[in-house]
Amino acid sequence: MQPDQQGTENAAEVEQRLAALADQMARLIENAPRPERAMLHDYAVSLLRETASGTEISDSTDADVVEHGAAASGPRSQGATLLGYGFLLLPASAVLLLVFPPVGGMLLLTGLCMMCGGLGTAVIGRFAPSAWRRG
Repeated sequence: MQPDQQGTENAAEVEQRLAALADQMARLIENAPRPERAMLHDYAVSLLRETASGTEISDSTDADVVEHGAAASGPRSQGATLLGYGFLLLPASAVLLLVFPPVGGMLLLTGLCMMCGGLGTAVIGRFAPSAWRRG
């Protein structure tokens, strides 16, 4: 038997054992009194996280995470968030300018500042060296 085949068989066996353990945990939680089920579910999840925290799950890079569809969390996404929220504040500030001008004016100023900050963060994140983005 070659090492790759043995690794595949071991992986399949581990997957079967994990599935059996998950089924057993699910049955135990379902058989518990109804008020305690949510607490037991949370406890099981936290117990698994604590137990598996010492093991290295994956050594994927940032490029792998973005490639697999996870949202990027960096200067570019922060800039987009600020820009989007700033843009959403503009219609609310326009209405409030008519109803209560001081609040509407401050909301307009806040929205414009957020949009400028978002644009600045996005531009800096786009053109900054990669060493700056990680730090």
